[in-house]
Amino acid sequence: MLGLAAFPLRRMLADRRGLKAIEYAILAAIAVLAVAGLTGPLDALLTDVYDTMLSKVPT
Repeated sequence: MLGLAAFPLRRMLADRRGLKAIEYAILAAIAVLAVAGLTGPLDALLTDVYDTMLSKVPT
């Protein structure tokens, strides 16, 4: 009886059709995390540059 239940599981594990889609989804998730991780430091840097430029403009 266990042999009949294991056949669909083996067939599912051998199926590689969705593998590329999963790989691309993982790469996209890594790219999103990298961009999100850079947002904080980049925001602080741009704020400093803007404040420096603004302080040099005569009023």
